[in-house]
Amino acid sequence: MNILHLLPTDQFGGAEKVVLQLAQYDKNNNLYVACGENLCKMFKNNNIKAYPIFINKKLNLIRFLNKFIQENQIDIIHAHDNTVSIISYVYKLIFNSKVKIISHIHNTYPWLKYNGIYKKIDKIFRNKYDFNIYCCDKSREHYMEYGKYIDDTKCKVVENGIEILPQNNENISKEQLEIGNKFIYGFIGRLDKQKG
Repeated sequence: MNILHLLPTDQFGGAEKVVLQLAQYDKNNNLYVACGENLCKMFKNNNIKAYPIFINKKLNLIRFLNKFIQENQIDIIHAHDNTVSIISYVYKLIFNSKVKIISHIHNTYPWLKYNGIYKKIDKIFRNKYDFNIYCCDKSREHYMEYGKYIDDTKCKVVENGIEILPQNNENISKEQLEIGNKFIYGFIGRLDKQKG
């Protein structure tokens, strides 16, 4: 299967890490990544087929999708977050494409709590995608509470993974780390209400 991961950014964060891991470890599919120019270099440095897009130019992105999808016989657009999900769907409508669209929800969007423009737009498009992926249970719960319009039968929680390095550090003691009796905890992600 030919899959295009579409990222709306030019900086490396959580969603980009998910795409990097998928691209590095998925040996069953032919994967491509389209993202901002600087981020594109990082993917190429990891031997991943990456193509620069102009994130802020929506019409150019639709033209890019039309050409790229035809040339590479893309079966699925895996759109990471809302803007590129919507643009992918608009492309599909304009060009009557058979490509499937997966919208990856990477957050507990604060705007979902209010009846503003972002929620209204999401309500129009969310159930038109072929499938939605929640990044965690918290994200799903947030939609179930504030976005009751979502068809949860077309959704699945796929937890963000972390890469386990081949080092074995489980036997290191607090004394070896020279931290005494201090309480230790770990957190991966930014300390932000959106992240739970």
